[in-house]
Amino acid sequence: MVRPFMTDCNVAGESLQSDNLIMQLQADGTIAKGRIVELVTAGHVKQATATIAGPIGIALSNAVAGDNIPVMIQGIGSVSVDATGIAINDFITADASGNATKATFGTDEIVGIAVSAGAANGAVAMLINQIRGA
Repeated sequence: MVRPFMTDCNVAGESLQSDNLIMQLQADGTIAKGRIVELVTAGHVKQATATIAGPIGIALSNAVAGDNIPVMIQGIGSVSVDATGIAINDFITADASGNATKATFGTDEIVGIAVSAGAANGAVAMLINQIRGA
């Protein structure tokens, strides 16, 4: 089920309102809130890894295998950042733990674009785009 949902994303003191689309999907493993998730099969997601194949959005709650989990698939949401940090307008992909990390356009699977800066191990506001890599 997909439902529209208005959220107020507050990252590093910046408040960004966005019309978001949220899907209820089933977790295929442990997923942490604020991590990038990828589609495994129809209706099933897992926490993304560095070898991300199908980025779909951001987990909005914690989940373990078999749980239903709300996933933001469109809009602006808060996602956890890797140890290197993210700058405004960086393309974003996932690291090995599902954290946002800077992507290379044309090479990486891109899940979104940073609309705020994110300090190392902090959070960043990300506009979900799901741009495919090479």
